Amino acid sequence: MHDLMMSAVQGDGNAAFLVGSAYESGSNGLEKNLKEAHKYYLMGATSGNMKAQFNLASMYEEGRGCSVDLRQSYLWYEKAAEQGEWEAQYNLGLFLTDGKGCNVDTTLAHMWFSVASSSGNAEAIHNRDALADFIKSEQLEISNKWVSDWVSQPWKKARPSSIQNTQKKEFRDANGRILKDGDDVVLVKQVKIKGSDKVINIGTKIKNIYIEDADFEITCKIEGIGAFRLKKEFVQKI
Repeated sequence: MHDLMMSAVQGDGNAAFLVGSAYESGSNGLEKNLKEAHKYYLMGATSGNMKAQFNLASMYEEGRGCSVDLRQSYLWYEKAAEQGEWEAQYNLGLFLTDGKGCNVDTTLAHMWFSVASSSGNAEAIHNRDALADFIKSEQLEISNKWVSDWVSQPWKKARPSSIQNTQKKEFRDANGRILKDGDDVVLVKQVKIKGSDKVINIGTKIKNIYIEDADFEITCKIEGIGAFRLKKEFVQKI
């Protein structure tokens, strides 16, 4: 398990998922710890692991190991769904139908139920057909178009944004500039890697950060190091 933890910290998404699963279930020599499970799922999700993205979304939805955050749950379900995770696709349909963490969008909900139906899941098929009887014909036409080419994702460019404009707590960099998910930053303080003699030098550029209300507010992937957590005052927005 120690080797998996080291691999997770170095950016191995599958290793992070396995460690997170062990913490969530209390197995493989680890005591059950949902906060640690959340931490490792976030590492794995940030590294692109589909299973970690799905489990992280589930934790945000239910408030396990973290506060309930339906906006983040929607976003991580979406990332897993785009990689082909049918249950995430189905959950997006539910979120979009009910307006959980997003605006109600029955056209997009039908699209996701339709994509999830390819797995043969009876509930996804039922919801797809029920929505088809409810939405307008022009909505159904758009949804079917999105379904036909969703793999290359032109539907994502065409559809309206469904994320709610909910106000998120502001997090500011060393210069007081507001940080947002997806920003690129540069390190303005040298950081020592815990359990190692290595350091991350000032001037290191970091792309596509993820912001969270936690002790270390920034989750990111640093080239040559992997998934990493930083305090917001250690960076400057580029």
